Amino acid sequence: MTAASVSNFVLRAHLVWWDDDPFFTGQSVRRSLEDGALACASDGRIAWVGEASALPTEFADWPVVDRRDGMVLPGFVDAHLHFPQTAIIGAYGTDLLAWLETHTFPEESRFGDCAHAETIAAIFADELLAVGVTSACVFSTIHPVALKALAAAFNQRGMGLLSGKTAMDRNAIPALQDSPQSAYDDAKALLLDLQPRYERFGYVVTPRFAITSTEAQLELCGALHAEFPETRMQTHINESAREIATIKELFPADESYLAVYDRFGLVTDRSLFAHGIHSTPAELERMADAGAAVVHCPTSNTFLGSGLFNPGANREAGVAIGLGCDIGGGTAFSPFVTMQEAYKVARFSDQSLTADETFYWHTLGNARVMKTDAEAGSFAAGKWADFVVLESGADNPVAKLRMQRVQSVTDQLFAWQFFAPKVETWTRGVQRT
Repeated sequence: MTAASVSNFVLRAHLVWWDDDPFFTGQSVRRSLEDGALACASDGRIAWVGEASALPTEFADWPVVDRRDGMVLPGFVDAHLHFPQTAIIGAYGTDLLAWLETHTFPEESRFGDCAHAETIAAIFADELLAVGVTSACVFSTIHPVALKALAAAFNQRGMGLLSGKTAMDRNAIPALQDSPQSAYDDAKALLLDLQPRYERFGYVVTPRFAITSTEAQLELCGALHAEFPETRMQTHINESAREIATIKELFPADESYLAVYDRFGLVTDRSLFAHGIHSTPAELERMADAGAAVVHCPTSNTFLGSGLFNPGANREAGVAIGLGCDIGGGTAFSPFVTMQEAYKVARFSDQSLTADETFYWHTLGNARVMKTDAEAGSFAAGKWADFVVLESGADNPVAKLRMQRVQSVTDQLFAWQFFAPKVETWTRGVQRT
């Protein structure tokens, strides 16, 4: 039985989720109910969660969806990726700026065509669902039709979306440039249109990065972010050495990359800064003071040779960390690949991320940095019924050997990062894959 054929239902399964960051509060924040029950109401939200033996009588007559052969986690949340780069994953490149000029900008210029944008948006959303991602903070392009296509695709599938029109008015091909005023006007119109229309859509002010925005455009981005307090802000920072050198040439009066954004009101508790590989101690301190977050994107950082993120330095400074697959510089949509690579990258800083830490980042941690944790990222009454059913695959003999040696939930989760399980994805209480 699936939720597509019923209204209210009770999911029976081994439920696992995190109530807080295990790095700071310990493994006890992981909830593991071997015989758990998740009551999902017809409005797509969780009505109750707990031990099956304690299921309230008001849910006793609801149909049961039995997934006790698998482990059920909250739907994965991705905090940074680019939907218009879906077709250029694995495109040969050198460094970040060369890759943008050679592959990204020409590809993104195609998204003024509505039919093309709708086609890619559907493929993009379906691929995310296939790997268990149920909500995400996504980059679009400068084209309003592209954002509209993306928002419609996510809404059709019951997914949560944070996104916005990308602002770029210099240092890109002419077909991919707007102006300060058009960026503001388009963004405001899209915000006022899409937020009321789609229940799970939130607008994100999106200057691509300071290299492709003039001071006039950054000023209007900051004005929009202040005018609408519910908006988030996403951009890139301190990703590569040549990028940072270019920032110094374009903004010689600013003491740091972050200071450029700060000058225009873009460093707030609703700001998500992708990468932050080369952030200075002063920048980390300012981000922490503001409550801004950094989004670690390990597969794109290694693919482009941008550098190795240090989670410990950010944690010590008090900066919240999220995880992103960063398609298409990133090389895989899968959260399991992203978590695996985050573990490997941390080892270069003599740090070992536990499975609790990486799975927390890819669920509640990402929801927190995206300010969607009231509705996603864990299991609690009132949140959306987004979840994934995970089962170890029987087709891979090596994976089967590894799983035979699993001794605990911790061991199971860690192994899945390297031997990804079968994934069944549900959003708003409806089975999607």
